[in-house]
Amino acid sequence: MLLQNSESISHSLLEEKALFAADALVKRHDLNNSLFGAAFFDSEKLRVVDNLVELSSLRSARPECFGSNCAVELSARGNGFDETFFSQIPAGSECLAVSRFAFLKETSQKALLKVIVCEE
Repeated sequence: MLLQNSESISHSLLEEKALFAADALVKRHDLNNSLFGAAFFDSEKLRVVDNLVELSSLRSARPECFGSNCAVELSARGNGFDETFFSQIPAGSECLAVSRFAFLKETSQKALLKVIVCEE
């Protein structure tokens, strides 16, 4: 029973990290690694526009570890659009995929963004 609880807690922590990564992707703007923020920064209003992401930011994102978890894949799919920005899924690791809808600034189309986070 203890092992099962430990696995459940480990999975919950992995799920939490994956959700946080997907949330940050569409709600923040990070100049160092757009995996942690690809939302459009409106320089006229001096604020980030939630759920409006820039393709250029997504394309510059790179895998990143945080604690004992790593974001190992980032992709986007939409109407006539399917692109994987990076993918380095390790064999044998427990992984979790989280998807979020966002709008692409360049096309104003809705896209489904997918982040895969794995235990290190």
